[in-house]
Amino acid sequence: MNRISFTVAAWLFATTGFGQNNLKVKVTHAETKEPLNAATISIAALNKNIATDSTGEASFQNLPAGKYKLRVSYVGFT
Repeated sequence: MNRISFTVAAWLFATTGFGQNNLKVKVTHAETKEPLNAATISIAALNKNIATDSTGEASFQNLPAGKYKLRVSYVGFT
């Protein structure tokens, strides 16, 4: 397997009025800065998984407040 570095940018913002939190993530190749399509982002503590789109972006909706560790994986890389 090949190794790759990921750059993950994440923004947490509150949705007005409901107190629910959303997390927007962008995954790019660390060297080329190209977005990574179909990278999987997981929040194990919440049993949530999502895949990035063609722009390398994905978002989790309605997360409870807290701190979470994100795990990013991409087919063919570790």
